[in-house]
Amino acid sequence: LWRVADGEEIWSLKVEADAHGRDPAPIAFSPDGKLFAAADVNREIYVWELATGVKINTFRGHEKAVTSIAFSPDGTSLLSGSEDATMLLWQLSGAERAAGRLTRAKLNDCWKALADADATVAASAAKTLLGSPRQTVDLFARRLTAGQVYDIKDLPRLIAELGSRDVQASSIAERKLKAFGAKASGALFKALGETREPAARKRIEAVLQAIGEAPIAPAALRRTRAIRVLEQIGSKGARRILRKLAKTSPPTSAALDAAAALKRLK
Repeated sequence: LWRVADGEEIWSLKVEADAHGRDPAPIAFSPDGKLFAAADVNREIYVWELATGVKINTFRGHEKAVTSIAFSPDGTSLLSGSEDATMLLWQLSGAERAAGRLTRAKLNDCWKALADADATVAASAAKTLLGSPRQTVDLFARRLTAGQVYDIKDLPRLIAELGSRDVQASSIAERKLKAFGAKASGALFKALGETREPAARKRIEAVLQAIGEAPIAPAALRRTRAIRVLEQIGSKGARRILRKLAKTSPPTSAALDAAAALKRLK
């Protein structure tokens, strides 16, 4: 898996060829681009969360090689076809039937779990939340935001200040550019190609490296996962929250995710 902005390899998966030399096993991205699925020579199907690279599902059931896989339009299930002449439908995420109303403590625990670096912990919390959609919508209406807004119009000025001889101004610009994250990568690479001054190039490269190596912040993981939950709930209340997030200007990553979720729901 490669990051398009700079060609950096994010992570890799080893797929073993079988004895008959067949083509590589089938792969698929979920409709929202957040999950990745692949089958291997052992007839098993795996699903990873792209943000963390953590495997969240393993499906076993086919007796011969898996030849095709596809996500459902809502991203909640996966269909696989095989040389054993069967097609199997797998549930990726679904509601965990609640025994009753979730307590405030349980809701708080689920909210915290959505930010966990372990995608399996977050997936379990999401199932619990899906089992109590009204409470979940109320919770997200109070707590879910689109994240801090950064205006890309500020990028040229910040990049110019990054190369400043004023150490304080340069440090402030560096901190702000790192906060932009991947949204600043394109402008930084462009500036790197146009800059000849060694010190300025070194600073730009340092920011790009920091952006590329920085793990996704827990709050950002929570927003991504919460938007997935809202899309799966799909109620009027859930759509209302998604519309509010989508209207954020300038748009954040969460705002773009919310807008895309609304399009899929239509």
